Amino acid sequence: MKTFSYPIFAKIVYRYANIFITFVLLIHLVIFFIAPQKNWGYLPLGLINLILIYIVNRFYYTNYRFFPYDIKADDEKIIVSNFVINNRTETINYKDIEKLTGGVFNKKPSTPIYIIYNSGKKIGINTHLKEFNRLLTLILQHVSESVYKNTLDDMKIKADEQIASMKTKINKTKERKTNRKKK
Repeated sequence: MKTFSYPIFAKIVYRYANIFITFVLLIHLVIFFIAPQKNWGYLPLGLINLILIYIVNRFYYTNYRFFPYDIKADDEKIIVSNFVINNRTETINYKDIEKLTGGVFNKKPSTPIYIIYNSGKKIGINTHLKEFNRLLTLILQHVSESVYKNTLDDMKIKADEQIASMKTKINKTKERKTNRKKK
Protein backbone atom coordinates (compact mmCIF):
# COMPACT_ATOMS: atom_id res chain seq x y z
CA MET A 1 0.00 0.00 0.00
CA LYS A 2 1.47 3.35 -1.10
CA THR A 3 0.98 6.39 1.15
CA PHE A 4 0.45 9.85 -0.31
CA SER A 5 0.52 13.03 1.75
CA TYR A 6 0.92 16.77 1.36
CA PRO A 7 4.15 18.66 2.04
CA ILE A 8 4.22 20.29 5.47
CA PHE A 9 3.89 23.81 4.05
CA ALA A 10 0.80 22.86 2.02
CA LYS A 11 -0.76 21.22 5.10
CA ILE A 12 -0.24 24.39 7.12
CA VAL A 13 -1.70 26.60 4.39
CA TYR A 14 -4.68 24.33 3.67
CA ARG A 15 -5.50 23.91 7.36
CA TYR A 16 -4.66 27.15 9.15
CA ALA A 17 -4.21 30.03 6.71
CA ASN A 18 -7.88 30.96 6.88
CA ILE A 19 -7.52 31.76 10.61
CA PHE A 20 -4.88 34.39 9.90
CA ILE A 21 -6.65 35.73 6.78
CA THR A 22 -10.01 36.00 8.55
CA PHE A 23 -8.42 37.68 11.57
CA VAL A 24 -6.75 40.34 9.40
CA LEU A 25 -9.94 40.91 7.39
CA LEU A 26 -12.00 41.20 10.60
CA ILE A 27 -9.63 43.85 11.95
CA HIS A 28 -10.03 45.78 8.70
CA LEU A 29 -13.79 45.26 8.83
CA VAL A 30 -14.00 46.75 12.32
CA ILE A 31 -11.93 49.74 11.19
CA PHE A 32 -14.09 50.21 8.09
CA PHE A 33 -17.30 50.21 10.13
CA ILE A 34 -15.94 52.58 12.78
CA ALA A 35 -14.64 55.02 10.17
CA PRO A 36 -18.03 55.94 8.59
CA GLN A 37 -18.67 58.26 11.52
CA LYS A 38 -16.20 60.62 9.83
CA ASN A 39 -16.21 59.48 6.20
CA TRP A 40 -18.85 57.28 4.56
CA GLY A 41 -16.45 56.39 1.73
CA TYR A 42 -15.12 53.49 3.81
CA LEU A 43 -18.46 51.68 3.92
CA PRO A 44 -18.11 50.04 0.44
CA LEU A 45 -14.63 48.84 1.41
CA GLY A 46 -16.11 47.28 4.52
CA LEU A 47 -18.70 45.48 2.42
CA ILE A 48 -15.97 44.21 0.09
CA ASN A 49 -14.10 42.97 3.15
CA LEU A 50 -17.20 41.16 4.36
CA ILE A 51 -17.57 39.46 0.98
CA LEU A 52 -13.90 38.43 1.05
CA ILE A 53 -14.34 36.91 4.52
CA TYR A 54 -17.29 34.90 3.20
CA ILE A 55 -15.39 33.70 0.08
CA VAL A 56 -12.26 32.69 2.01
CA ASN A 57 -14.18 30.80 4.67
CA ARG A 58 -16.40 29.07 2.10
CA PHE A 59 -13.27 27.88 0.26
CA TYR A 60 -11.71 26.56 3.45
CA TYR A 61 -14.96 24.93 4.59
CA THR A 62 -15.03 23.02 1.30
CA ASN A 63 -11.42 21.98 1.83
CA TYR A 64 -12.18 20.83 5.35
CA ARG A 65 -15.13 18.70 4.21
CA PHE A 66 -13.81 17.07 1.05
CA PHE A 67 -10.02 16.98 1.19
CA PRO A 68 -8.23 14.25 3.14
CA TYR A 69 -4.65 14.87 4.21
CA ASP A 70 -3.60 11.22 4.24
CA ILE A 71 -4.25 8.92 1.29
CA LYS A 72 -3.24 5.28 0.97
CA ALA A 73 -3.77 3.39 -2.27
CA ASP A 74 -3.15 -0.07 -3.59
CA ASP A 75 -4.50 -2.14 -6.49
CA GLU A 76 -7.96 -2.64 -4.93
CA LYS A 77 -8.88 0.46 -2.94
CA ILE A 78 -8.05 3.93 -1.70
CA ILE A 79 -8.12 4.71 2.02
CA VAL A 80 -8.53 8.40 2.83
CA SER A 81 -8.24 9.84 6.31
CA ASN A 82 -7.30 12.90 8.35
CA PHE A 83 -10.06 15.27 7.24
CA VAL A 84 -10.05 18.52 9.21
CA ILE A 85 -13.70 18.80 10.27
CA ASN A 86 -14.06 15.21 11.39
CA ASN A 87 -11.18 12.83 11.54
CA ARG A 88 -12.99 10.12 9.62
CA THR A 89 -11.50 7.34 7.55
CA GLU A 90 -13.16 6.17 4.35
CA THR A 91 -12.36 3.27 2.08
CA ILE A 92 -13.09 3.70 -1.61
CA ASN A 93 -13.02 0.63 -3.81
CA TYR A 94 -12.08 1.42 -7.38
CA LYS A 95 -15.23 -0.35 -8.61
CA ASP A 96 -17.34 2.12 -6.56
CA ILE A 97 -15.93 5.20 -8.31
CA GLU A 98 -18.63 6.70 -10.52
CA LYS A 99 -16.96 9.80 -11.90
CA LEU A 100 -13.68 11.70 -12.00
CA THR A 101 -14.00 15.43 -12.46
CA GLY A 102 -12.14 18.70 -11.98
CA GLY A 103 -8.46 19.43 -12.49
CA VAL A 104 -6.91 17.88 -15.57
CA PHE A 105 -10.26 16.31 -16.45
CA ASN A 106 -11.76 19.80 -16.91
CA LYS A 107 -8.73 21.29 -18.69
CA LYS A 108 -7.69 23.16 -15.52
CA PRO A 109 -4.54 21.40 -14.35
CA SER A 110 -3.96 23.57 -11.28
CA THR A 111 -7.39 22.92 -9.73
CA PRO A 112 -8.16 19.86 -7.59
CA ILE A 113 -9.68 16.67 -8.92
CA TYR A 114 -12.79 15.18 -7.36
CA ILE A 115 -13.59 11.51 -7.03
CA ILE A 116 -17.33 10.84 -6.89
CA TYR A 117 -18.27 7.42 -5.53
CA ASN A 118 -21.11 5.51 -3.83
CA SER A 119 -24.02 7.52 -5.19
CA GLY A 120 -22.65 11.02 -4.83
CA LYS A 121 -20.08 10.94 -2.02
CA LYS A 122 -17.13 13.08 -2.98
CA ILE A 123 -13.50 13.59 -2.00
CA GLY A 124 -11.01 16.03 -3.46
CA ILE A 125 -7.30 15.78 -4.11
CA ASN A 126 -5.19 18.89 -4.61
CA THR A 127 -2.36 18.94 -7.11
CA HIS A 128 0.08 19.83 -4.32
CA LEU A 129 -0.05 16.24 -3.08
CA LYS A 130 3.35 14.56 -3.14
CA GLU A 131 3.42 12.20 -6.14
CA PHE A 132 0.02 13.46 -7.33
CA ASN A 133 0.61 12.12 -10.85
CA ARG A 134 1.43 8.66 -9.53
CA LEU A 135 -1.83 8.56 -7.55
CA LEU A 136 -3.80 9.81 -10.56
CA THR A 137 -2.20 7.11 -12.74
CA LEU A 138 -3.06 4.46 -10.16
CA ILE A 139 -6.68 5.61 -10.03
CA LEU A 140 -7.02 5.68 -13.82
CA GLN A 141 -5.50 2.20 -14.12
CA HIS A 142 -7.99 0.65 -11.72
CA VAL A 143 -11.34 2.41 -12.26
CA SER A 144 -13.97 0.59 -14.26
CA GLU A 145 -13.72 0.81 -18.02
CA SER A 146 -16.98 2.76 -18.31
CA VAL A 147 -15.74 5.46 -15.88
CA TYR A 148 -12.45 5.62 -17.76
CA LYS A 149 -14.19 5.99 -21.14
CA ASN A 150 -16.68 8.57 -19.82
CA THR A 151 -13.81 10.59 -18.36
CA LEU A 152 -11.91 10.51 -21.67
CA ASP A 153 -15.08 11.42 -23.60
CA ASP A 154 -15.73 14.37 -21.26
CA MET A 155 -12.14 15.52 -21.72
CA LYS A 156 -12.48 15.28 -25.50
CA ILE A 157 -15.72 17.29 -25.48
CA LYS A 158 -14.13 19.99 -23.33
CA ALA A 159 -11.08 20.07 -25.59
CA ASP A 160 -13.29 20.42 -28.68
CA GLU A 161 -15.22 23.26 -27.00
CA GLN A 162 -11.96 24.96 -26.11
CA ILE A 163 -10.65 24.65 -29.67
CA ALA A 164 -13.91 26.02 -31.08
CA SER A 165 -13.75 28.94 -28.66
CA MET A 166 -10.16 29.69 -29.66
CA LYS A 167 -11.07 29.56 -33.37
CA THR A 168 -13.90 32.05 -32.79
CA LYS A 169 -11.55 34.42 -30.97
CA ILE A 170 -8.99 34.14 -33.75
CA ASN A 171 -11.65 34.86 -36.41
CA LYS A 172 -12.91 37.90 -34.48
CA THR A 173 -9.36 39.20 -34.17
CA LYS A 174 -8.81 38.74 -37.93
CA GLU A 175 -12.07 40.58 -38.67
CA ARG A 176 -11.04 43.51 -36.46
CA LYS A 177 -7.67 43.73 -38.20
CA THR A 178 -9.23 43.68 -41.65
CA ASN A 179 -11.76 46.34 -40.58
CA ARG A 180 -8.92 48.55 -39.33
CA LYS A 181 -7.05 48.15 -42.61
CA LYS A 182 -10.15 49.16 -44.60
CA LYS A 183 -10.46 52.40 -42.65
